[in-house]
Amino acid sequence: MKKSLLFFLCFIMTMACYAQNEDTLAKLKDSIYGYYHRSEFSEVVKLGHEALPVFEESGDLFEVAGCYNVLGIAYQRMGQFKEAIQSYELCAETLERLKASAEGEKREVVNALCNRNLRYTRNNMAEIHFLLGEYDKAEQLYRNCLELLGEPKDTIELLDVS
Repeated sequence: MKKSLLFFLCFIMTMACYAQNEDTLAKLKDSIYGYYHRSEFSEVVKLGHEALPVFEESGDLFEVAGCYNVLGIAYQRMGQFKEAIQSYELCAETLERLKASAEGEKREVVNALCNRNLRYTRNNMAEIHFLLGEYDKAEQLYRNCLELLGEPKDTIELLDVS
């Protein structure tokens, strides 16, 4: 009886912490995207760096990658290209880790989702390198985007419909 009660209490506490963490994640995302949509990119960067440890603690690699991507966009919009490239590279690394961790039936869906986001990330990196006159690096990244896209089976696959 005591073990059952102890287990039940531990379970309740764990669920309460999980719910609180989910609420914190949702509030952070809402705040970040609120500033993003108002083009207040310095606030996006500030909140993004505060949110990264929370996202990492949640174990959701897709959320971590998304946070790095938003940081990259914010830095890029502010003209801080070095920081933008670093954020995009961390986003790409996180997406690659997510792909590697996918198992079973989810693997194909996760790979497709990650590849699409990798294309966007690498395209943004290519744009920065192009603007900086680093044409070889930009071309390499653009070619990587095309490789990730692969050969379309029909014309509808040319669109990223989601």
